[in-house]
Amino acid sequence: MRDLLILLVFSVGAIACLRRPYYGALLWVWIGLMNPHRLSWSYAYSLPLAQIAVVVTLLGMVLHPREIRWPGGGALYMLIVLTLWMGVMTLAAILLEPSIERYLFILKVIFMTLIIAMVVRTREEIAGLVWVIVASMSFYGIKGGIFTILSGGGDRVWGPPDSVIEGNNELAVALVMIVPLLFYLSRHLDIGLPAYLASKSRKQLTRVALIVAMVL
Repeated sequence: MRDLLILLVFSVGAIACLRRPYYGALLWVWIGLMNPHRLSWSYAYSLPLAQIAVVVTLLGMVLHPREIRWPGGGALYMLIVLTLWMGVMTLAAILLEPSIERYLFILKVIFMTLIIAMVVRTREEIAGLVWVIVASMSFYGIKGGIFTILSGGGDRVWGPPDSVIEGNNELAVALVMIVPLLFYLSRHLDIGLPAYLASKSRKQLTRVALIVAMVL
């Protein structure tokens, strides 16, 4: 059942990517950060959902070239220069083979970072991206916080298996990094909030939920 739900949500997102590549960026970030397929127990666990998200995003960019914009800026060019410099340093590594393997992984992430910069163009789209990042990581923060309270702090909280946040330390760093984003969203609920949450009372509930997520 869990596998079917994950594949259903992913399929809806993939179809949306073909209509608007911006949704491809959200889909890839969701899969890359939350790793929902790693929470399943059957066929969805080992599916290459991140790679599929990249393919449909690129296809959406081909179908809708007007929704692509090279943002430019010094920070982006410095990121490219840093990536090239990491490649030079990788060739000088003592353990060359694992270093190259890790560098190729970083190249994939940097490539999609540039893609996201090209398809996320407006303030509202940036806010939507922040919402996906926060929701993806807050799931483990809230889940782990409740587990810690119920267990009296006697057990460790782990991230999704076979992911970059599997370890408790890696997960802790990721959760600390989203705290400023949670604070930002709690102060700017008028940007990027879904229409069904736009009423005043629902904004207040959303703000409370964000504060609870920060505490946990």
